[in-house]
Amino acid sequence: MKVYIQPNGVTMVGKPKQIQLMLKHYMNHYETIEEWIQAPSIRTKSHLRLIQ
Repeated sequence: MKVYIQPNGVTMVGKPKQIQLMLKHYMNHYETIEEWIQAPSIRTKSHLRLIQ
């Protein structure tokens, strides 16, 4: 699953079920796609964590 956030939109590459799950995840964090695009890159990776 890959998510490309560009200044004018979002491109998601993956299986349809993966894309649906990621859209549901991001819908919980952002009201609009514009908010998602303008958010700092750290916030968009909130589902990832660093393991030390």
